[in-house]
Amino acid sequence: MNFFDVFALPFGLPGPPNRERSPGELLAAVIAYFVLPLLGFVVVLFAGMWQQPVIAMVGFPIAFAGASVVVCALLNLSTAVTLLTGLACWLSSFIVCGVAFLLGVVGSFFSGF
Repeated sequence: MNFFDVFALPFGLPGPPNRERSPGELLAAVIAYFVLPLLGFVVVLFAGMWQQPVIAMVGFPIAFAGASVVVCALLNLSTAVTLLTGLACWLSSFIVCGVAFLLGVVGSFFSGF
């Protein structure tokens, strides 16, 4: 088991758990499962994008999934790894941006008191 397997919450990394993964697969997994959703969380919550729910809940996850597919293509990963990484990035970004959206809504509600 690798340290970066912890970040593959919605999906496991492709292949059996004890398989040796290439550095490109690990880099793509860290970017797709951790860096892009964290960027989405920061942008949605702290840049005020929670006021635009369509962008926060639809636009960012689709854009980040596309970015993870581009990263996989640049690293010459297999099609299966690319598709699974893109899908997992979309799901992770959707969940994290949704949490940031809800935190923004709750924070704005209680800021009036």
